[in-house]
Amino acid sequence: MNSLIDLLEGFEKLAYKLLLWVILIPKTIGKIILNPGFAPDYIHDELENDKDSPFDEYISPMLLYLGVTLLPAVMVYLIPVFGVSISSPLDEDSNLYHQVMYEEDDNTKVAGHVIELKVDATLKGDTSVLFHEFRWVVFSCGNLDTDGYCQYDLFVGGQIHDESLGVAKLTSESDMPAPESELWSRSTPAGFKFEDRNTVSDTLVYGFPPDAYYVKVYGGNSESPSSQLIEEYIGEIYLYVPENSEEYEVYNFNPSEGKKNQKPDWEELLKSGWTLLLGLALLLPPLLFAVVINFFREKDKVISETDLKESFYVQCYYFAPVGLAYWAWSYSYDFHTEDMLLTQDILIYPLLVALMWFVGVEINATARLLQSKSKIKAFLIVVGCVCVTVFFVILGLQFLSNYNQLRESAICSYPLIGVLFLALALFGRIRVWRKARNSSNSDSGS
Repeated sequence: MNSLIDLLEGFEKLAYKLLLWVILIPKTIGKIILNPGFAPDYIHDELENDKDSPFDEYISPMLLYLGVTLLPAVMVYLIPVFGVSISSPLDEDSNLYHQVMYEEDDNTKVAGHVIELKVDATLKGDTSVLFHEFRWVVFSCGNLDTDGYCQYDLFVGGQIHDESLGVAKLTSESDMPAPESELWSRSTPAGFKFEDRNTVSDTLVYGFPPDAYYVKVYGGNSESPSSQLIEEYIGEIYLYVPENSEEYEVYNFNPSEGKKNQKPDWEELLKSGWTLLLGLALLLPPLLFAVVINFFREKDKVISETDLKESFYVQCYYFAPVGLAYWAWSYSYDFHTEDMLLTQDILIYPLLVALMWFVGVEINATARLLQSKSKIKAFLIVVGCVCVTVFFVILGLQFLSNYNQLRESAICSYPLIGVLFLALALFGRIRVWRKARNSSNSDSGS
């Protein structure tokens, strides 16, 4: 009984916190966008008064920033890989059909193989309200290129499976029989299997005499029967059927596309080292801006830990709308289909507006902290920070795509960083020496 009460109390606290975030996150984002100048004073008051629970009126800067950047980045694992994948009877745990064909006059001589191929399509559109179509096209090894490899330019046959029209044989790769054509076998419905609201599968049973084959499948959906497809994906698979052999070979070059991602364990994912490192990496740009801006602020004011913390929190507030705009663009771009009124090019405009807003806000905020109040100097500082941030983002993405390059660069950077710190220490020592000498000269001159 106590465990049930504890569970309900924990659920109550979680539900209250989530509902509170639903209110505070839009409220804080709207306040930052409409009145970005409120952030420094609000953060200063919240940190200076030593409240038991600061940031009651607006959500905490770090919590807001990580909420609109880290959580969408982790949620990428929920997005399926849109596309199609082809499987064959040779796949592990496959129950697809396969039969060896023999010559009619000699039952010991293999004439070919009847093979069932299956395509799994993961689509953006809702499979329960859209119409689906799969076009299977089979090519055999026709002419050879200069290196002696097959060009697979000889059309052998194929079928088109339409959810509303049935099944029809193809006479060419681009063939599309009219709805009233006799080529459609309406008594043979398309054998689609709907796994869920965005996954559908189809099969093709085809006879392959000895040869090398290239099977291509186009899968897509449309809003109405025989209308233009709103999304279409292409899968391919190679088969090799040897002469007089009961064996055959399959080469699949895109086995993962169109297959569902394995559902992650959210608790383990959020606590994983990868998520922690990603969160720290996302906090580096606001920290960079805070350090650089504090470095160029009024010279007669000593930079303290409190000043740096306040500046860092302000930057988290300013970066939050940009992070939100980026992930909104990223997700909308990934789920966009051709039937929408807004094109993919238009989707980037809100992100560009957010970036321009960010640069303008940073220039004004930086100029207020400078002793000269110069917006030109503030512009140069902001642009410099943006360039450094973009450079390290590109560098980080490059390293993540090539771990060997990361290893070599880390080893080579070790002595370079040592030389850099030595040069900075020497520069600081020279600066102190020159300052002391100028001070002594001024004292002797007076």
